[in-house]
Order: sequence, then C-alpha cells, then structure tokens
Amino acid sequence: MRAATFTDHRRRIGRAVSHVDWHLDDEMDIRRLADIACFSPYHFLRVFQELTRETPASMVRRLRLERARLRLAIGLSVTEAAQEARFESSQAFARAFRALFDRTPSSIGPDEIRIEQDDPPTEIVMLKDRRAIALDFKGTHLDLTDGFGHLLGLTRPLARRHGAQAASLSTDYPFPELDKPYGCQMLLLMPEAGLRETKLPVIQIAGGLHVQWRRRGLLLDSHASYRRLLDHTLPAQGLRRTDGPIIRLFHNDPALVPRGKRKWSLFIPVVPLDS
Repeated sequence: MRAATFTDHRRRIGRAVSHVDWHLDDEMDIRRLADIACFSPYHFLRVFQELTRETPASMVRRLRLERARLRLAIGLSVTEAAQEARFESSQAFARAFRALFDRTPSSIGPDEIRIEQDDPPTEIVMLKDRRAIALDFKGTHLDLTDGFGHLLGLTRPLARRHGAQAASLSTDYPFPELDKPYGCQMLLLMPEAGLRETKLPVIQIAGGLHVQWRRRGLLLDSHASYRRLLDHTLPAQGLRRTDGPIIRLFHNDPALVPRGKRKWSLFIPVVPLDS
C-alpha cells in the first residue's frame, strides 16, 4: 500500500473508531460508520479489520464487555451489566464475558479489579535533550485523533525501519474541555538515523528534571488527579512545576486505540521548591 493511501486510510478509520468510542450505547450501523470513514461498506469492513485487527462488531462487543467488567466491580448486578452491554439475556452475556476474560461475571467483585481512582505513583526522571519529528496541531481534543492518524501515516516507512513512538508537546493546560481550542505539537520520537532521513520538520526538545506520571484511559478523566499532583504530591516531594512544556508520551496507538484503552505518560518539568 502506498504511503499516501495508508495515511488516508488511517485517518478515515480513526474517525470511525472515535465514533464507536463516543457512541458505544448506540446500535452499530455499518453504513453509518462507512459514511463517516468515506468508504463503501465492503471496503470499510476490509480496511477497518486490516488496521485494527478486529471487526467493528467485535470492537463494540469487546468495549461493552470491558466496560461491564468495571461496572461489575463497583457493584452493578449481572443482570444490569448485561442490559447495559446490550445483551439479550444474562446467559448470553455470561458466555461472552467468560470467552473474553476466562471468568464468570458473578466472580467479579470490588477486590478483583482495581479501578484507578487513586493517583498512581510518580517517578522523578532526568530526560536528555533529544530531537523529534513535529507537526503543529490546532483544534479540539476530538480532532487530535485525526491529526495523529495523519502523522503516523506519513511516517509509516520510517517507523517500520527505525521504530517510533507518538507523543505531544504543549504548554497549554493538558485537560481542556473537549470542544475548546487546544494547541500542541504532535511528535514522533525515533532514533537519529530515522530523523536524518525524514523531510518533515524536526525540532529540539529540551531535557532536564521531570516527573513521569503514568495514566490510562481518557485524558479528561485525569483532570482532578492532575490538580492533586500539582497541589499536594509534588510539594510533598519538594518539587514544583515549571512553565516548560509538558510531554505526553503514548504507549499505544493514539489514532486507532479507543480512548478508554489508551496508555500514556505525562512528563512534567519540575524544579526544587526552593529554587
């Protein structure tokens, strides 16, 4: 597949994944998803499965079951979880649940799954100066998936040869409202050998003392925890945040992985409190 075609397909399928993610309780309509991705239904199904390694139906089913597992852990009954996951019966829900998790729904309790409401431990790291491919982004968080789909598609050959990891760099507040304007630089981190080959813009990223804060799931769900980190956790460690840009490093694909399954870290620049 040509690089330009792959880039276009990633962007279009990314829009469909985002739609599934935001409308998980809706009836799945292949024609609607195909329209969003600007494909015929036949080609949409083929390209979707090629890029995500699952069909739209299996993605919806999996995401509903994963959500049901968390809901069971906070006290939802099996019957309620089955209804919320859009299964016709508790028995069908239990069969699908066991096939995915190798567990029965009734075996899930508060001690079985830790829902990450508490702040995970932070790690103080010293980052080295480095360079990265960078494209400017202006839009909303809803548009960012499309932007990363474009960047990752453009750099596919380089990433295959050298390995790469997506990230973003921003001085803006990291948790804006979904429909509010947001600005950042979309980054692709890779070895210097790959950077020497690219014709895309390459920028220098300053290193220094940072706190690494590992997260998963929706970025916006971390808003309150971020405030606690700045107001309590960092001062308790004798640190404060500087005005430098924050790096958000993605540990999986930000364009094709649904929001709730994304894994990422914030690298927050810090200095000692007394400096």
